[in-house]
Order: sequence, then structure tokens, then C-alpha cells
Amino acid sequence: MSAVELLSPAGTLAKGLTALHFGADAVYCGLPGFNLRRQAEGVSVAELTHLVDTAHVRGRKVYLAANIFPTDDDWHALRLGLKEIGHVGVDAVIVSDPGVLDLVGELLPGTDIHLSTQANTLSSAAAAFWFRQGVRRIILARELSIAQIRRLCRAVPDGELEVFIHGAQCMAYSGRCFLSTYLAGRDANQGECAHSCRWRYRVTEESRQGEWYEVDEGPDYTRIFSSRDLWALPVLPELVTAGPRALKIEGRMKSVYYTAVTTAVYRQALDSLQHAPRTWPVMKSKWEEELCRLPNRGYTTGFLTGATDLTEIANMLPPDGESAVFCGLFGERQADGVELHVKNTFDRRERLEVFRPDGLRTVRLETIRNHRGEWTEKAHSGLTVWVRPDIPVASGDLLRRTVGGKK
Repeated sequence: MSAVELLSPAGTLAKGLTALHFGADAVYCGLPGFNLRRQAEGVSVAELTHLVDTAHVRGRKVYLAANIFPTDDDWHALRLGLKEIGHVGVDAVIVSDPGVLDLVGELLPGTDIHLSTQANTLSSAAAAFWFRQGVRRIILARELSIAQIRRLCRAVPDGELEVFIHGAQCMAYSGRCFLSTYLAGRDANQGECAHSCRWRYRVTEESRQGEWYEVDEGPDYTRIFSSRDLWALPVLPELVTAGPRALKIEGRMKSVYYTAVTTAVYRQALDSLQHAPRTWPVMKSKWEEELCRLPNRGYTTGFLTGATDLTEIANMLPPDGESAVFCGLFGERQADGVELHVKNTFDRRERLEVFRPDGLRTVRLETIRNHRGEWTEKAHSGLTVWVRPDIPVASGDLLRRTVGGKK
């Protein structure tokens, strides 16, 4: 089975570095103001430079999304934004709009261009057209099945095709939604989606004015508007053999912890398929359990398998009933111990684990020293502390605690 690129989200510098640490072959972030995740914390030019340099030293890649549909009012600022990152050396720019495609070719000659899923490429004829325009890679529309992806890969063997494998799914066709614009004045196609599909709604019948009826809802979202999350792990062998060049995880607005877990799981799964296929049946359920420990709206394989459960309410939990709380991100080793950037308050006497690229290890923190240099039993959210773990840890590893399940 040939190698396939694993592409992970980098909504911030920290998330990008985490994705690289946990095995991403490439990461993608947004051109500030001109990508479809404007609410993401973002990456400055200096941070982007650092991310690109770090990735290139490790033989990895960084792609930059400039995939809004701009109006003429956006053009001057877009041109300036692309010029500003010209020296950084990103490996590709992701675009949706034909005009932006031409602009990238003009301002960043020699830089690969990837076509966004927003361009909703569904056929080999459309793919061939875009490749003739100089596009290096096409991120396929999410409405395709594995069988259709396989046919496309065979029809354009010299072109690179990319497929989403995990994350939130928009209910609109290839993400082209107007609900947010209509209800909130925030254009999803300009990167300002308010996620209106997940709001709570009531409806009324025309002849019964004043009588309101609840729309069928789950605990956190509206069933008829909002899809389950995508996961391709159950069908990963079939998808890989279909022939796409790259598999992409959605989630630039998700947490560092989400980035780490999804990247690690799919990295291990892809490596298993390529180098140790006999381990796949044994490990598959463990990887699925790990993904179920992440916050989710229930998972579906979606259009990949023609699933009919896109909007069914079913948050998925691991069989053991345990959940995991992200406690902190390990930094550099210093004289006082290992630096730990605390994300959620924890007590050192709790059930703690280190989440590493090669898997999980139980850990005991022998000591915690807080920012005032005091010994303490508890580390508080938002602070940096120094700890002495009883096992080796590396910068970029995560600390978490388990909740519930069997003791």
C-alpha cells in the first residue's frame, strides 16, 4: 500500500507545532482575513515563518488557505496579504476563486496551488479542467463516495487529489451556506460562519399563528440542520486504496488536544496499513475509542459510504465509559523540572497519562512547582508550572487525566 500524506489543521502556531509533533506530513493554516476560518485565533507572518522553518527542517510541508470568495472590495487587501507572505516559503496556497488562482500565480510564482473543497469538484472532467489551469492538487467535494473517488483517481492519474477524513461537516453543498449570512449577517463564504445550523429553532404553521413547535433537537445542536462529525477511520483501508494523494483532518478552530489526538490516531492507522497491516484489526477498535473520547456530535462515514445517519443524534462514547480531560502541554526540560503549560486544573494525585506520538503512558508527577516557586499538589488552568514526571517526556507531549470508567 503506497504512502499517503496526512494533513492536519494549524489554526495557531501551537496547533501547527503539535500536529507536526504527532506525525502530520503537512499542516494548513489561514492567510489572515482571507480564509474560511476568520474566527480562528490565527497565525501571524512571524509565526508562519517559524512554522514553515520548523516543518521544512523535519521534511514536512505547510499550506496556506486563501480560500474565501472575494469581492472587488477585498482585492487590494488580498494582494497585500499575499505579498506579505511571499518570502515565507509556504509549500502551497489553497484557493477557491479563479481570480485568486491567477493572483497567486502572479505574486507567488513557483508556489503550488491547491483547489479548495469549496470549488466542489465532483467529476474527472472538472478535475482535468482545473489541472489545465495550473492547479497542482484538488481537494475533492465532500459529497463523493469511495467508489467515486476511486474512479476519479484513475481518471486523472497524474493529478493530486485530497479527501477530508475527519471533523465537522457543513450541511450545505460543499460548505456553500447562506444561513449564517441571512440570520447573523456573517458570510460563511467570507470566512465568518456563525454556525447558525447549530442554533435552536422553533417553527409555526401558517394558519396557526402564535403556536410554536420545537424543532427536533439533540442536547447541543439542531438535528435537522446539523450533521454528525465525519470520521473515515472505519473505512480507511478502502479509502487509501482508492488512491487519493492526501487525507485531511478538519479543525483549525478546534483545540491543541483535538489536533494531537486526531493526528496521532490517523498517523498510527496509516502507518499500520503501510508497514504492519496485521496490526490493523487489533488496533482499530482502540483508535476508534480514542476518537470517541474527543467531544463529538456522533460520528458518521457520511458520503464516503452513502451513510444515512448524517443527522441522527448519537454522541459516541468509548465502551469503558471513560473520558479524558486535557491538562497541559509539556515544554522544555529545565533545572526545576519539565515545563508544563496548564490548560485545565488538575491534582497530581489524579489518574494521569502522557499522550505521546507512539501512544499512551501512565504517569505519576513526583512534584509540582508553581510560578512562584512553591511546591503544590494542584496546578491551575492558565499557569505554567514545573513538574517531575516518573517517565521520560518530550516537548510537545500532552498530559491528561481520565474521568469515569472503571477504577
